[in-house]
Amino acid sequence: MELPTPLTSAHWLYENLQNPALRIFDVRWYLDPARKGREAFLSYHIPGAQFAELDTELSSPRTRRSGRHPWPSVTQMVEFLESRGVSNHCDIVCYDDAGGAVASRLWMILRWLGHERVAVLDGGLPRWQMLGLPVTNAPTVVPRRAHFVPSPRESLLVNLGQARAISEGAAPGALLDARAGERYRGETEPVDPRPGHIPGAANRAFAQNLRGDGTMKQPATLVREFEGLTDAVHYCGSGVTACHNLLAMEVAGLKGSRLYPGSWSEWSRRDSLPAALGEE
Repeated sequence: MELPTPLTSAHWLYENLQNPALRIFDVRWYLDPARKGREAFLSYHIPGAQFAELDTELSSPRTRRSGRHPWPSVTQMVEFLESRGVSNHCDIVCYDDAGGAVASRLWMILRWLGHERVAVLDGGLPRWQMLGLPVTNAPTVVPRRAHFVPSPRESLLVNLGQARAISEGAAPGALLDARAGERYRGETEPVDPRPGHIPGAANRAFAQNLRGDGTMKQPATLVREFEGLTDAVHYCGSGVTACHNLLAMEVAGLKGSRLYPGSWSEWSRRDSLPAALGEE
């Protein structure tokens, strides 16, 4: 059965668990340092899933000037994928327990590499369990090494200079901040150097893409809510949850938006760059 993209259902995944061309990635990660995604994975996961570590495997090493989760290099990601048995002919499903907020990072990376056969599990692990589908703590047998040929699409990404030009009105585009409203407004900032947001940015917390049960809203609803934002440049704290807004726009059939991977954690490290507070 062909993989539905960019979202797939728990039912589809369950029916295709034995597909030899399928690769499943558990991308659980938590802002709270006391919680570890790998520990959660070892406790239980969807059968056949492999763990993908956001901090080390889906991000480049941090520097003093970078954001908290620097965008990975092509070389790094090709090595990761090939070592996990992923070829250009594989279907990939990624999931987390946060409505896809972290799993969408891997989805975006694969789209950037030119791989279209990738989907986020709608509702993630909570919906999978709610439906009574199986989980396991058994070790996953990693498939043998594969060959993956990337076709990077750099046009999907925006760097710091480009984000600044958009903020200052020197380049076209609309900045959209995916963080919770209190962080966008600068009322709290638990991890980054300064509170606030990039001047000129509007707020679209990624959680607004979800229904009460943690599944994605219907495409027609998302079309209405993202009206006029097809040229949006999405950012968040560190280039993770912003990918969820890109995923939601893809679900809605809205093309043309981009990601600023450095996000607020990169911008806020530069004292020369302004920070806006409140709803301005």
